[in-house]
Amino acid sequence: MSDLQDLRKINFQSLGWKDKISVFLRSYHLVFIDSAAVLVDFILLVVGGVLVTESGGTPEHMASIQNSYMVVRGLETLVISIFFIELCLQLTIGFGWKNLKDPWFLFDSSIVLTLSVLELATRCGWKDSSSRVWAFLVLFRLARMLKVMIGHATESIKTKRAKRNELDNNSKNLQSQLEAENNMNKDLKEEINELMDKCHKLDESLMISRNLAEENSLTRTDFNGSGHYSFSKF
Repeated sequence: MSDLQDLRKINFQSLGWKDKISVFLRSYHLVFIDSAAVLVDFILLVVGGVLVTESGGTPEHMASIQNSYMVVRGLETLVISIFFIELCLQLTIGFGWKNLKDPWFLFDSSIVLTLSVLELATRCGWKDSSSRVWAFLVLFRLARMLKVMIGHATESIKTKRAKRNELDNNSKNLQSQLEAENNMNKDLKEEINELMDKCHKLDESLMISRNLAEENSLTRTDFNGSGHYSFSKF
């Protein structure tokens, strides 16, 4: 369940058949197999209870309804097959040997093996009532399906929370960038205003220099040694 967020990034169409099965099993944790097993277990409980009630609860009377009993045996074999197929899939394709350290995986595997041994013992004539085994089996299946659904909901909440945090961080980054750009724009405006002031001062200086040059060019004087200006005669 720890890598569910990575599974959403996988391109399912580009995978091979083994990888597709692996992604499917890791994503849904065999919840469909669990659902099918719960349905079969419920049928076994009902049919087994009816058979035991009608036969008086003794194995001798079961021979009178051998056909129905064979149906129950077939369903038992089906459930045992589902257990072992599930365990093999978990060990090979679904999870791999590297995930044997996962406590949930070890718990599931141990329960699968324990229930399989109990069913085999019941089929071999173990004195304990099979109804207790089936009741425990159904409760375990329902509890594990509830755990799977809670796990998926938790991963979904974590993913949504991570996306929300990412969006918040992005918005904060954008806001800080906008503030930095606004500060830069203010600095640029101040520099532009200073340059404009300098340009105005230069224009004024140029105008003054131009006016002085025009006045000097319009007046022609001859300075004599007496300290007076004398205009040239024509």
